[in-house]
Amino acid sequence: MDEEHPPVTRPTETAKGRMPANPRGDVSWKSYSDQWNANHGTLLMCFAAGVFLVGVAVLAYQQNRFREPSFPSADAIEQATPTQATITSTEPEFVLRVVGAADSAGEIRVAIYTSEEDFNVPEAADWKQSLVVAPNGISEFRVALSELPAEFAIAAYHDMNSNGKLDRNALGIPTERYGFSNAARGTVGPPSFESATIALPEADSVIELKIW
Repeated sequence: MDEEHPPVTRPTETAKGRMPANPRGDVSWKSYSDQWNANHGTLLMCFAAGVFLVGVAVLAYQQNRFREPSFPSADAIEQATPTQATITSTEPEFVLRVVGAADSAGEIRVAIYTSEEDFNVPEAADWKQSLVVAPNGISEFRVALSELPAEFAIAAYHDMNSNGKLDRNALGIPTERYGFSNAARGTVGPPSFESATIALPEADSVIELKIW
C-alpha cells in the first residue's frame, strides 16, 4: 500500500519588493528599501544637525583662539598736531609714514617696540603716538634716531571712531585697518616680533608702513 504523502503547499506569495514571510507568517514588516524610504528624512536631518554643531564648534574655537593685535589706549597716547608732525630738528631723525587709512576720520595710533618680551604689550611700548590723518589717507611723523635701538618693530592701526581701541567683529577679527612694520601679518592673531623687526634707518630716510 502506497504511503500517503502530505499535500504540497506553495509558499505564500508576498508583495513585490517585500521580504519573504517570517516563520510566524507575519508579512506586514517592511523591506530594507521601504525602511530607508520611511527614515531617510530623519537621517538627513540628523546629518545636517551634526554639520551645524561642528560649524558652531569651529567658530567658537577660532574666536577663543584669535588674539587681536594690541595697541596703546587713547589715554596713553599723546595727540600729535599737524605742526608737531612736520616740525624740524637738528637731531638726526627718520620719517615714519603710515599709508592706507580708509578716510580722514579718526586718528592713526602707532606704537614702537624694541624687545620680543614687550611686543604687543601697549604699556611696554618704547614710543607711542597718535597721528592726524591727512585727506589723502597718509600720516607722517618724524622720529628721533636716538630714541631707538638698532632693531625695533612698529604697529599701527586706524582708529576711525576715535574710541581708543581696535574694533573687531563677533569672531574677534579686526574691523579697522591695521598693520606692522616689514609688512608682517599673523595667520591667527598678530605676527611675531621677529617677523616685524626692522633695522634702524639712516637719518632723513622714510619708513613706510601700510595698514589694511
